[in-house]
Amino acid sequence: MDITYEDYMRSQYSGVIGLAKDLEKSIGKEKTREILGRLYLREFTEWARTIVEENPINTMEEFTAMNRRIFTSSRSHIMEITEATPTSYRERDTSCIFAKVCRDLDAADLGYVMFCATDFPLAKVFNPRLRLERTKTLMQGDDCCDFHYTWEEEEK
Repeated sequence: MDITYEDYMRSQYSGVIGLAKDLEKSIGKEKTREILGRLYLREFTEWARTIVEENPINTMEEFTAMNRRIFTSSRSHIMEITEATPTSYRERDTSCIFAKVCRDLDAADLGYVMFCATDFPLAKVFNPRLRLERTKTLMQGDDCCDFHYTWEEEEK
């Protein structure tokens, strides 16, 4: 089959987004987003736990390597690493296939719940010492996603 990655992603998520929009009309936006958020957090948490079981992440360097490997191989993001130290990792994503597809489907708000909001709790799944700060997302119309992960001295 000759299909672009973007078209593949659009076919993967257009049905879910259509269903979510229908649910919003039936049960309301808040309840729909709560359900969608739980579903995607559960799926991504299981995915992250599988990664950590196979290759535990015990340092920022291990997290950085895993992050680069996943997002470089998937070609879902164009990212620039602006800092990589033993305690801090900054990444600036200027392209994200998830944001493009969701925005094209007029569903950036749902896309944020499905893909972006999960980033914060997933940091703790990779390692309880990992903390994420982010102030911008492509999904919300910003010029980039600005990820800043820090490795905390002690678990919180």
